[in-house]
Amino acid sequence: MKIKLFCFLFVSIFYANNQFAWGQLTFHKTYGTNLQENSVMGADHTYDGGYITLTWTITSSNDINNFLVKTDQSGNLMWTKTLGIADNLYGRAIKQTSDHGFIIAGDIVSAGSNIPEAHLIKTDSVGI
Repeated sequence: MKIKLFCFLFVSIFYANNQFAWGQLTFHKTYGTNLQENSVMGADHTYDGGYITLTWTITSSNDINNFLVKTDQSGNLMWTKTLGIADNLYGRAIKQTSDHGFIIAGDIVSAGSNIPEAHLIKTDSVGI
């Protein structure tokens, strides 16, 4: 009986102390354009303590472009960039490089083809 009571108390205390251990929300912000956005495909923590995110935009002619959002450490918008390098270029991941630029890995399906081709895009520190 004592062992069951001890186990019950241990589990109860453990649960009570850890139910708030999931972390604390630092910020929650929304960013966008007048174009239709899709899901965020990639994000990275940047050298300056901020964040970079990669999503897609769908243009009025139904082409896919990549949309970059750079924020500071508090989630305040620093800059955005739409990369319309090629029609239907699907960025899948983004990372910051040692020169503080960004590399985007993705794929493209050329018109008339069903076979995706791998693409890499390298930008400078402001997405150009």
